[in-house]
Parts: sequence; C-alpha cells; structure tokens
Amino acid sequence: MSDVSFEFRLRNTRKDRVQVALEPWAETRVLEPGVSMKIKVSGPLSDDPGQQMEIRLDTENRISLWGWTASSITVDQ
Repeated sequence: MSDVSFEFRLRNTRKDRVQVALEPWAETRVLEPGVSMKIKVSGPLSDDPGQQMEIRLDTENRISLWGWTASSITVDQ
C-alpha cells in the first residue's frame, strides 16, 4: 500500500477566534482572526471511504480535522 501526503492552508476570515481540533488525537490549536495555518497530512492510501480525511464544521467557532488509521496531521503557522 502506498502513502499519500498533502498540504493545505486553513485561514480564519471571521472576526472571532476559531478552535481547530486535530482528531482523533484530541489536540487543539487556536486560529486567530485574519491568520492562516499550514496543515500537513500524510498516511497510507486506502480505497475504504472510512479511511479518508474528514473536515467538520462542528460549531460556529470550531473545526475538526479527522485523520484516519495510521495517518498524521501537523500544523505550522
């Protein structure tokens, strides 16, 4: 099985702070208004729909980035 790796920027265009949760690791970061963070994701590639990254808007001020089995998510600001 091969690995997949990708990066994207998450920007807060709101006037309030946004909490970014990295799941299932229960790590959180705060994204201040007008600021962005670079998200790096890597892990084994799978055809299983349950083994893909999921981004959830949980509440107005909370976003969850869900990794899959054996994946990792890192954040650089």
